[in-house]
Amino acid sequence: MQFLNGSLQRVHFFASRLKYSRHIRVSLVPNETVEPLVRTLAGHLQDWGGRPLLCVFDRPKTIALKWEKNGEVTEWNPVFAEATLEMGIGVELCWPYQARQKGSVENLVGFVKSSFFKVRKFYDEEDLRQQLAQWHHEVNEERPCRATGIIPAVRLGEEAPRLRPLRVRPEELALRIPVYVGPNQIQIRGITEAIPCPRSVKNVFWILAFAEEKEDLQADSPGLAPPLTLSKNEYSRRRLGNPQWLFPPPRQRLGTA
Repeated sequence: MQFLNGSLQRVHFFASRLKYSRHIRVSLVPNETVEPLVRTLAGHLQDWGGRPLLCVFDRPKTIALKWEKNGEVTEWNPVFAEATLEMGIGVELCWPYQARQKGSVENLVGFVKSSFFKVRKFYDEEDLRQQLAQWHHEVNEERPCRATGIIPAVRLGEEAPRLRPLRVRPEELALRIPVYVGPNQIQIRGITEAIPCPRSVKNVFWILAFAEEKEDLQADSPGLAPPLTLSKNEYSRRRLGNPQWLFPPPRQRLGTA
Protein backbone atom coordinates (compact mmCIF):
# COMPACT_ATOMS: atom_id res chain seq x y z
CA MET A 1 0.00 0.00 0.00
CA GLN A 2 1.25 3.46 -0.95
CA PHE A 3 0.67 6.04 1.80
CA LEU A 4 0.30 9.74 1.10
CA ASN A 5 3.49 10.45 3.04
CA GLY A 6 5.39 8.53 0.36
CA SER A 7 6.04 5.34 2.32
CA LEU A 8 5.20 1.92 0.95
CA GLN A 9 3.98 -0.84 3.28
CA ARG A 10 2.44 -4.28 2.95
CA VAL A 11 -0.78 -4.37 4.96
CA HIS A 12 -2.27 -7.58 6.37
CA PHE A 13 -5.73 -7.75 7.89
CA PHE A 14 -7.98 -10.33 9.52
CA ALA A 15 -11.71 -9.99 8.93
CA SER A 16 -14.59 -11.80 10.60
CA ARG A 17 -18.37 -11.46 10.39
CA LEU A 18 -21.32 -12.91 12.25
CA LYS A 19 -23.63 -14.73 9.85
CA TYR A 20 -26.99 -13.56 11.17
CA SER A 21 -26.36 -9.94 12.08
CA ARG A 22 -23.60 -9.37 9.47
CA HIS A 23 -21.66 -7.48 12.12
CA ILE A 24 -18.08 -7.07 10.88
CA ARG A 25 -14.74 -6.83 12.65
CA VAL A 26 -11.52 -6.04 10.78
CA SER A 27 -8.11 -5.83 12.44
CA LEU A 28 -4.68 -5.05 11.08
CA VAL A 29 -2.21 -7.83 11.84
CA PRO A 30 1.60 -7.92 11.52
CA ASN A 31 1.60 -11.09 9.39
CA GLU A 32 -0.50 -14.10 8.45
CA THR A 33 0.94 -16.58 10.92
CA VAL A 34 -1.08 -18.52 13.45
CA GLU A 35 -0.43 -16.32 16.51
CA PRO A 36 -1.98 -13.10 15.13
CA LEU A 37 -4.83 -15.15 13.66
CA VAL A 38 -6.01 -16.75 16.88
CA ARG A 39 -5.35 -13.69 19.06
CA THR A 40 -7.29 -11.45 16.69
CA LEU A 41 -10.14 -13.95 16.55
CA ALA A 42 -10.26 -14.01 20.35
CA GLY A 43 -10.46 -10.22 20.35
CA HIS A 44 -13.30 -10.22 17.84
CA LEU A 45 -15.27 -12.72 19.93
CA GLN A 46 -14.84 -10.50 22.96
CA ASP A 47 -16.02 -7.46 20.98
CA TRP A 48 -19.19 -9.35 20.06
CA GLY A 49 -19.72 -10.43 23.64
CA GLY A 50 -19.64 -14.19 23.02
CA ARG A 51 -18.70 -17.07 20.76
CA PRO A 52 -20.73 -18.75 18.01
CA LEU A 53 -21.06 -22.51 17.81
CA LEU A 54 -18.95 -22.72 14.64
CA CYS A 55 -16.33 -20.59 12.91
CA VAL A 56 -15.81 -21.10 9.18
CA PHE A 57 -12.33 -20.43 7.80
CA ASP A 58 -10.70 -20.46 4.44
CA ARG A 59 -7.96 -23.08 4.17
CA PRO A 60 -4.68 -21.29 4.92
CA LYS A 61 -1.78 -23.47 5.96
CA THR A 62 -1.67 -21.61 9.24
CA ILE A 63 -4.74 -23.71 10.14
CA ALA A 64 -4.55 -27.01 8.25
CA LEU A 65 -1.18 -28.52 7.40
CA LYS A 66 -2.33 -31.66 5.56
CA TRP A 67 -5.62 -32.99 4.22
CA GLU A 68 -7.02 -35.75 2.04
CA LYS A 69 -8.56 -35.25 -1.39
CA ASN A 70 -12.02 -35.60 0.14
CA GLY A 71 -11.33 -32.60 2.39
CA GLU A 72 -10.67 -34.45 5.63
CA VAL A 73 -7.92 -32.71 7.57
CA THR A 74 -5.20 -35.16 8.63
CA GLU A 75 -2.93 -32.67 10.38
CA TRP A 76 -3.95 -29.42 12.04
CA ASN A 77 -1.62 -26.67 13.04
CA PRO A 78 -1.12 -27.68 16.70
CA VAL A 79 -1.05 -24.08 17.97
CA PHE A 80 -4.35 -23.32 16.22
CA ALA A 81 -5.96 -26.59 17.30
CA GLU A 82 -5.16 -26.14 20.99
CA ALA A 83 -6.18 -22.47 20.94
CA THR A 84 -9.61 -23.21 19.45
CA LEU A 85 -10.14 -25.97 22.02
CA GLU A 86 -9.29 -23.54 24.79
CA MET A 87 -11.63 -20.91 23.32
CA GLY A 88 -14.36 -23.53 22.91
CA ILE A 89 -15.25 -22.96 19.27
CA GLY A 90 -15.95 -25.44 16.51
CA VAL A 91 -13.98 -25.09 13.29
CA GLU A 92 -15.06 -25.77 9.74
CA LEU A 93 -12.90 -25.20 6.67
CA CYS A 94 -14.43 -24.33 3.32
CA TRP A 95 -13.45 -25.92 0.02
CA PRO A 96 -13.53 -24.54 -3.53
CA TYR A 97 -16.47 -26.80 -4.43
CA GLN A 98 -18.45 -25.60 -1.41
CA ALA A 99 -19.60 -22.50 -3.23
CA ARG A 100 -21.81 -21.15 -0.47
CA GLN A 101 -19.09 -21.22 2.19
CA LYS A 102 -16.17 -20.35 -0.07
CA GLY A 103 -18.10 -17.50 -1.62
CA SER A 104 -19.06 -16.15 1.78
CA VAL A 105 -15.44 -16.00 2.95
CA GLU A 106 -14.22 -14.50 -0.31
CA ASN A 107 -17.08 -11.99 -0.38
CA LEU A 108 -16.12 -10.76 3.08
CA VAL A 109 -12.52 -10.16 2.03
CA GLY A 110 -13.67 -8.55 -1.20
CA PHE A 111 -16.12 -6.31 0.64
CA VAL A 112 -13.44 -5.05 3.00
CA LYS A 113 -11.09 -4.32 0.11
CA SER A 114 -13.68 -2.66 -2.13
CA SER A 115 -15.51 -0.61 0.49
CA PHE A 116 -12.53 0.45 2.57
CA PHE A 117 -9.02 -0.05 1.23
CA LYS A 118 -9.70 0.76 -2.44
CA VAL A 119 -11.89 3.83 -1.92
CA ARG A 120 -9.85 5.68 0.72
CA LYS A 121 -6.47 7.35 0.91
CA PHE A 122 -4.29 7.12 4.00
CA TYR A 123 -1.51 9.43 5.08
CA ASP A 124 0.24 6.80 7.19
CA GLU A 125 -0.52 3.71 9.27
CA GLU A 126 -1.94 5.75 12.14
CA ASP A 127 -4.36 7.45 9.74
CA LEU A 128 -5.28 4.02 8.37
CA ARG A 129 -6.17 2.79 11.85
CA GLN A 130 -8.25 5.88 12.61
CA GLN A 131 -10.19 5.58 9.37
CA LEU A 132 -10.70 1.87 10.00
CA ALA A 133 -12.34 2.69 13.34
CA GLN A 134 -14.63 5.20 11.59
CA TRP A 135 -15.46 2.65 8.89
CA HIS A 136 -16.42 0.10 11.55
CA HIS A 137 -18.95 2.57 12.95
CA GLU A 138 -20.37 3.29 9.49
CA VAL A 139 -20.88 -0.31 8.37
CA ASN A 140 -22.02 -1.66 11.74
CA GLU A 141 -23.95 1.23 13.31
CA GLU A 142 -25.21 3.46 10.49
CA ARG A 143 -25.48 1.69 7.14
CA PRO A 144 -28.09 -1.04 6.49
CA CYS A 145 -26.57 -4.28 5.28
CA ARG A 146 -27.28 -4.93 1.60
CA ALA A 147 -28.02 -8.60 2.31
CA THR A 148 -30.60 -8.00 5.07
CA GLY A 149 -31.63 -4.38 4.65
CA ILE A 150 -31.13 -3.90 8.41
CA ILE A 151 -28.32 -2.17 10.30
CA PRO A 152 -26.00 -4.90 11.67
CA ALA A 153 -25.96 -3.42 15.19
CA VAL A 154 -29.75 -3.86 15.37
CA ARG A 155 -29.56 -7.53 14.39
CA LEU A 156 -26.58 -8.03 16.72
CA GLY A 157 -28.94 -7.23 19.58
CA GLU A 158 -31.08 -10.15 18.44
CA GLU A 159 -28.11 -12.44 17.86
CA ALA A 160 -26.23 -11.70 21.09
CA PRO A 161 -28.41 -13.93 23.32
CA ARG A 162 -27.56 -16.87 21.04
CA LEU A 163 -23.82 -16.42 21.52
CA ARG A 164 -22.23 -18.54 24.21
CA PRO A 165 -20.18 -16.94 26.99
CA LEU A 166 -16.47 -16.59 26.40
CA ARG A 167 -14.39 -19.39 27.91
CA VAL A 168 -11.20 -17.33 27.97
CA ARG A 169 -10.46 -13.64 27.59
CA PRO A 170 -7.90 -12.63 24.93
CA GLU A 171 -5.31 -11.55 27.50
CA GLU A 172 -5.63 -14.92 29.26
CA LEU A 173 -5.29 -17.03 26.10
CA ALA A 174 -2.05 -19.02 26.31
CA LEU A 175 -0.67 -20.31 23.01
CA ARG A 176 1.51 -23.42 23.16
CA ILE A 177 4.50 -22.52 20.97
CA PRO A 178 7.08 -25.25 20.24
CA VAL A 179 10.77 -24.62 20.90
CA TYR A 180 13.10 -27.06 19.16
CA VAL A 181 16.45 -27.52 20.89
CA GLY A 182 19.17 -29.43 19.07
CA PRO A 183 22.94 -29.67 19.19
CA ASN A 184 24.21 -26.09 19.25
CA GLN A 185 21.00 -24.51 17.99
CA ILE A 186 17.50 -23.49 19.05
CA GLN A 187 14.48 -22.83 16.85
CA ILE A 188 11.48 -20.80 17.97
CA ARG A 189 8.71 -19.27 15.85
CA GLY A 190 10.52 -20.39 12.70
CA ILE A 191 13.78 -18.62 13.59
CA THR A 192 16.90 -20.71 14.14
CA GLU A 193 19.74 -19.38 16.26
CA ALA A 194 23.13 -20.94 16.98
CA ILE A 195 23.82 -21.29 20.70
CA PRO A 196 26.47 -23.06 22.78
CA CYS A 197 24.41 -25.86 24.33
CA PRO A 198 25.68 -27.12 27.68
CA ARG A 199 25.34 -30.68 26.40
CA SER A 200 24.17 -32.45 23.28
CA VAL A 201 20.37 -32.63 23.29
CA LYS A 202 17.54 -33.01 20.84
CA ASN A 203 14.26 -32.11 22.44
CA VAL A 204 11.03 -30.17 22.07
CA PHE A 205 10.01 -27.61 24.67
CA TRP A 206 6.86 -25.52 24.73
CA ILE A 207 6.39 -21.87 25.55
CA LEU A 208 2.99 -20.94 26.94
CA ALA A 209 2.80 -17.52 25.30
CA PHE A 210 0.36 -14.94 26.61
CA ALA A 211 -0.59 -11.76 24.79
CA GLU A 212 1.35 -9.37 27.03
CA GLU A 213 2.43 -10.42 30.47
CA LYS A 214 4.27 -13.71 30.68
CA GLU A 215 5.54 -16.77 28.88
CA ASP A 216 6.00 -20.19 30.47
CA LEU A 217 8.34 -22.96 29.41
CA GLN A 218 7.31 -26.60 29.53
CA ALA A 219 9.23 -29.68 28.44
CA ASP A 220 7.65 -32.67 26.72
CA SER A 221 10.23 -35.08 28.15
CA PRO A 222 9.24 -36.86 31.36
CA GLY A 223 11.25 -36.10 34.45
CA LEU A 224 12.02 -32.46 33.72
CA ALA A 225 11.24 -29.65 36.10
CA PRO A 226 7.81 -27.93 36.17
CA PRO A 227 7.10 -25.00 33.79
CA LEU A 228 9.34 -21.97 34.12
CA THR A 229 7.49 -18.64 34.21
CA LEU A 230 9.24 -15.60 32.78
CA SER A 231 8.22 -12.09 31.95
CA LYS A 232 8.46 -11.28 28.25
CA ASN A 233 11.49 -9.03 28.70
CA GLU A 234 13.27 -11.59 30.84
CA TYR A 235 12.41 -14.34 28.37
CA SER A 236 13.77 -12.33 25.44
CA ARG A 237 16.96 -11.51 27.33
CA ARG A 238 17.65 -15.05 28.53
CA ARG A 239 16.40 -17.06 25.57
CA LEU A 240 19.56 -16.82 23.47
CA GLY A 241 22.01 -15.11 25.77
CA ASN A 242 22.08 -17.87 28.39
CA PRO A 243 20.78 -21.20 27.03
CA GLN A 244 21.51 -23.03 30.30
CA TRP A 245 18.13 -21.87 31.63
CA LEU A 246 16.54 -24.40 29.27
CA PHE A 247 18.08 -27.28 31.17
CA PRO A 248 17.10 -27.73 34.84
CA PRO A 249 19.87 -28.88 37.20
CA PRO A 250 19.77 -32.61 38.09
CA ARG A 251 18.42 -31.88 41.60
CA GLN A 252 15.32 -30.25 40.02
CA ARG A 253 14.40 -33.35 38.07
CA LEU A 254 11.28 -35.06 39.32
CA GLY A 255 11.84 -38.17 41.37
CA THR A 256 15.36 -37.28 42.45
CA ALA A 257 16.72 -35.95 45.72
